[in-house]
Amino acid sequence: EGVFQAEKEATSGLSHVHILDLTDLFCDGAVCPPIKDGMIVYSDDNHISEAFSLTLTHQLSERLEPLVPDH
Repeated sequence: EGVFQAEKEATSGLSHVHILDLTDLFCDGAVCPPIKDGMIVYSDDNHISEAFSLTLTHQLSERLEPLVPDH
């Protein structure tokens, strides 16, 4: 939580920067399980697995869409 707060503070006032907190997509409250729905979530101590990341594409798209201006 401290790192996320520091990132938000560092980017405040930058209109072209948006931070998305995706923690709710792979953590259940205070616990971030290593396996979710039978799938390995983490590939190491800092990265989610490629297979699990692919399950997040729809949710990520939904969260990014409002941030991308229409062309």
